[in-house]
Formats: sequence, structure tokens, C-alpha cells
Amino acid sequence: MFDLTPVAVRLVDRYSDGEEIDHFTFEPVAVEGVLPSVANPDQVSPGQFFMLTVPGKGEAAFTYAGMPDENGRFHALIRQIGKLTDALFTCQPGDVLGARGPFGKGWPDLAGRRVLVIAGGCGLAPVAAEIDALTTQGSAPVVYFSARSEAMLVMRHERDKWRESCRLYEAVDNQEGASREYLKGRELMSNLDRIQAEDGPFDDVICCGPEGMMEAVCKYLTGQGYPAEHIWLSLERRMHCGVGLCGHCYVANDLVCVDGPTYRWDQLGELVVKEKSVKPPREPVGMGHADVGECCGNCV
Repeated sequence: MFDLTPVAVRLVDRYSDGEEIDHFTFEPVAVEGVLPSVANPDQVSPGQFFMLTVPGKGEAAFTYAGMPDENGRFHALIRQIGKLTDALFTCQPGDVLGARGPFGKGWPDLAGRRVLVIAGGCGLAPVAAEIDALTTQGSAPVVYFSARSEAMLVMRHERDKWRESCRLYEAVDNQEGASREYLKGRELMSNLDRIQAEDGPFDDVICCGPEGMMEAVCKYLTGQGYPAEHIWLSLERRMHCGVGLCGHCYVANDLVCVDGPTYRWDQLGELVVKEKSVKPPREPVGMGHADVGECCGNCV
């Protein structure tokens, strides 16, 4: 039996971190001996997500942009894009919200391996905790981050920290008025060629961003001889329950909230852009989610 009751969390801090994007920090309101699962560093893995409740408005899924610390403080990068986030953006430090989780499958254990991280726009948030984990383990990943403009280069504090321990490449599409020189964001393949030449080869690649970008990256990498089973992606879907009951996040035969949001490229098959689904692989890969017949019947 699933417990879908959120625990009370307090908004500790928020600051602007991009155009219409804020960086939020939360902490449990009451801790009696053991931190709640949603804020427990022993129960959260990089790449997982949580459900955030705005009282009277509803809830939505957000990735952990930073792992919970020993006091249960955790982070999210949130764009103001709809009614729920409109309400969230009126909240101030000290306000009490709700949260439940963690949900989904996180990134694999890549400690000791040469890892290339590729992120586009807000896709940096789902890989941020993994970058932190790898640098803490001494793996020193190489990071390529691109955005539409300099103003959309999110997570500036984290990027300043990463520069001290790993190689960071930054690219923007529109360089007009930029404060310094960046790689040209629209030249993705040329940029990846440069990274390969200067820092490759890599054992594994993790990637998050617009699906069209991820598809292009996967085709490029497999064309360069990278095995599909060493390329990892994170998908974004509209999560309503987080536990595989409502069915809103189906992709082909998978429930992204349970079987994802991280996938190997050979498991996922070939991404197609915009509102299309994801093509299943030629040979079905067991993901371990419940059969349709096991649904409770309350799906909406």
C-alpha cells in the first residue's frame, strides 16, 4: 500500500538562477530521530525526483538538483511555467509546503570511470547531483553545458564550484551581448568532436536536455563507436502520482516514474522529438514494472 501523504517541508531559501528560474532549498519541518525519506541522504540517489506540494494548488515532480545534506536540506531548480509554479513563486522563506519521495531510478554507479556529462538548459539540474557525487569520489567528469543564451546558463554557483575539480565546457546559441566567449551552442557535433580530441575517450556518457538534443547526441556517439549500453539519459514526463498508478507518464511500455527517469540508450530505443513517444527497442528489455492488470483501477 502506497502512502501518498506528503511530509511538511519548509522553504529555507530561494534565489534567481536564470530567466524565470529560481533555485529553491527545502528542509523537513519536524525531525524526530530519523529524517523523512524525501530528505534522507541515505535514501536519495542522484537522478531521482520528488513530488512537491503547494497547499491548495496541487503537486508536481521536480528533480533533486542537490542531494539532501545531513540536516535534510535539499535543492530544486524550478522554472515558473504554470499555475502551480506561479503559486510556488509567491512563496517566501519560512513558508511550509509538502514533499514526498524519493521516486524513480537514479544514475548508475560510475565511480572510477571516465564520464562525459552533456546537459542542455534546465537539463543541468538532473545531472548536477551526479556531477557532485563523481567529483567527491575523485572521478573528475568532463561537463558540456549549453543553453539558448548566457542568461539561461543556470546553476551558476554549482558551475563555479565544478570548475575547481573538473573540466567544464559552456556553449550558448545566442552570443550577442555575452560577457565572455563561449562555444557556439548550435555547433553541437563540432563541440563534441573538440571535447573528444581534448579530453576523450570516455567510458560512459550521461545526458539530459531537450529530447531532440538527446537523440542527436546518442546518434553521434553510437556513430563514433560508443556502445549504447554506456550512454545514459534522463527523461522528463508529467508525473502525477510518482508510483506508477496513474499512467500519465507512459512511454511505449514503460512508466517513467518507476522505470526511469534514467535509462540506458539500448533500453530506451530511439527518441523522437516533440510530442511523439519513444520507440521501443527491437528486442524487449524487462524493466520490472507492474503489469497493467495489477493497476488498482483508480487511474485517471
